[in-house]
Amino acid sequence: AMRFIQVYSRLSYQHLVPFMFSNCQFWLTVYNRTDAWCSLLSPKELLLSRYYWDLDFYYRLSYGSPLNLQIGCRYITQLVNGVKGHLYGNSTVKADIKNAHAFSMMMIRM
Repeated sequence: AMRFIQVYSRLSYQHLVPFMFSNCQFWLTVYNRTDAWCSLLSPKELLLSRYYWDLDFYYRLSYGSPLNLQIGCRYITQLVNGVKGHLYGNSTVKADIKNAHAFSMMMIRM
């Protein structure tokens, strides 16, 4: 955390910690290293950053947001209509395979 204070004092970004956390996650996932970005954050800052991003994703992507309506609801509607069509004998489709990005799956989860 002392290294962070030294770096932060030279920068004027108000919300620097959450973005440092994003870089920490990237370096941990891709390179399996915590000595680059993660070492600049204290355990408390890591937890608070995770909470920050959880809230950010929730309010941007959760039920009722316009983006959720455009992406998540369309997929669920297609899925439900496909299952109903099959159950009631109105469809000959045996499989409806979809490919999605993790971002799209978050819409369905929330």
